[in-house]
Amino acid sequence: MKAIQIEALRKLDSIELKVLETAAEQLGGNVARLDYTEIARAVGTSRQAVSYNIKKLVAAGLLRSEGVRGFSVREGLFIEV
Repeated sequence: MKAIQIEALRKLDSIELKVLETAAEQLGGNVARLDYTEIARAVGTSRQAVSYNIKKLVAAGLLRSEGVRGFSVREGLFIEV
């Protein structure tokens, strides 16, 4: 599973990576709804671009959709340094 995550991370473009980082900061290790407007502001893109990239990150297995509860970051994706 880790090899898939590493491969998925390597394939991210700069916008996707920024969306993932910002979403991870918002979620803080919890399951929560994401504020697409805030992510768009932080990344410097539109809400539509954030929505599109969130869907791509879910498809890549880097974020998980938790239904009406929101999203979570794939466990073990980030480490604290």
